[in-house]
Amino acid sequence: MLILERFEGNTAFIEAYGEIITVSKEFVDSSAAEGDMLFKKGNIYYPDKDKTKARRQEIAELEDSLFE
Repeated sequence: MLILERFEGNTAFIEAYGEIITVSKEFVDSSAAEGDMLFKKGNIYYPDKDKTKARRQEIAELEDSLFE
């Protein structure tokens, strides 16, 4: 699982299977946003919109269950 954690300057921080890796921002597709799940094709990380949507829905459901 790859998740875009944040950008700092020209560096992207990506959670990759429990560890944080850093890559140059130029290797992350410009449409990617913090919190997006990613996939890597060649040297570029692209957002996976379907997986991101499913993950955010799962998190929202977990949050809702805390208040029931």
